[in-house]
Amino acid sequence: MTTRYDFALLATFDKPVTEDILLDLSDDLISATGDDFVMTVSGGALLLDFYRESDTYRNAVASAIRDVQSVNGVTVNSVDSGQFVTLSDIGALTNLSRSTLCRYKVGNRQGSEKPFPTPRLKGNSKAPLYDWEEVAEWLEEKGLVDAGTAEQAKITAYVNTALKFKSADLASIAALEKELRNEPI
Repeated sequence: MTTRYDFALLATFDKPVTEDILLDLSDDLISATGDDFVMTVSGGALLLDFYRESDTYRNAVASAIRDVQSVNGVTVNSVDSGQFVTLSDIGALTNLSRSTLCRYKVGNRQGSEKPFPTPRLKGNSKAPLYDWEEVAEWLEEKGLVDAGTAEQAKITAYVNTALKFKSADLASIAALEKELRNEPI
């Protein structure tokens, strides 16, 4: 049984995207992907909104990345909402109001012993950034989002990590993680 998964890929092209190049690039991407996306271009970045049928979210995302990167000169940089989100982003991803999320954040609507996840980054704005994987897990445990939301957030985080680092980088990161935990390297 297949399910439709909606997600976006952020990608770059190795040349400036002019009108002529955009038409050829669109044709190449449609040929490679089977035309299950809508593309917008902003400041040289390609945003590919996919609606892909697959047996799992992981397979949908992985096949879309492989298809897109099969087009010469295109590099996928990340999968949609990414790892860090504001309360407003969380509201948009979950259909929960920002005020409801603020009440959860300060503990006025907890309903359990496990507190709302703490922010991971401050960023340049006043809005703190939360780890979407942690928030999705917390919301799923409370029954506030569909089952599977946390798993999709985890897969998205893993894919974004894999896209960011090369194999040698991952080995260095693993060694650093052991060092930070005072484990022998």
